[in-house]
Amino acid sequence: MVKMQKLVLKRMPGYNAMLNKAKGKHGLYMYTRAKNNLITEVQILAGKLRRLKTPLFLEITYYEPHKKRDLDNIASCKKFIFDGLQKAGKIRNDGWGEITGWNETFKIDKRNPRIEIKFIENVEL
Repeated sequence: MVKMQKLVLKRMPGYNAMLNKAKGKHGLYMYTRAKNNLITEVQILAGKLRRLKTPLFLEITYYEPHKKRDLDNIASCKKFIFDGLQKAGKIRNDGWGEITGWNETFKIDKRNPRIEIKFIENVEL
């Protein structure tokens, strides 16, 4: 039986925004601080989920307010999402044994930009 849980996150900075933090004054400190804040936000919101049964397949939908950011720029935040799930204790690791893959979809929602993640549990590929 396939079980599914869902997590909704606020819109996250893209790759270019994070790279700019690393390039600025006190770059490494600013990047690390921003990265850790994002991971902690995911950790807190993931706290309401029960422990995810791996292996997982993720369906990620990014809702953007407009089409100004490139899709790969938007999707770079997956790293912070996976790390936040680990830090929350919802997955043991984010390696091959736990994550079998993901599908990404991009949509526009001017009033409510967000990231929705559906976790499909116990998926063997």
